[in-house]
Amino acid sequence: MRPSTQSNLPALADEIARLSKENAELRGQLATGIQEEKINGLTFLELKAVLENLDLLDFFNKNKSQFAEAFPYHDPTTRSKVLELIARGLVERKNTMYVGLTDGGRAFLNKLEALQLTEKRK
Repeated sequence: MRPSTQSNLPALADEIARLSKENAELRGQLATGIQEEKINGLTFLELKAVLENLDLLDFFNKNKSQFAEAFPYHDPTTRSKVLELIARGLVERKNTMYVGLTDGGRAFLNKLEALQLTEKRK
């Protein structure tokens, strides 16, 4: 900075403090390996929010046992929902009539169940 330039030193000090704290937290996560795993590019909470926004979370959760085996997606009432889940990488086509869970879909459902158990205990 040039001496002739006016600066907002308190604001700069606050920003430096905030960035230092964030940096320390991220370094801590890397050191302990607790960096949040991403599911198809999104964190669990981000993906959960997307599914809630699309009114798919309950559908996906209620049909999880069928998705684990083979879920028929030719039915017009569920086809659009299943296609959205395919687009999100949570299920994949097994053949022309059925879909099943992907590894990301299994991970998401496991985290969702753990979250629901935690919320019940509160």
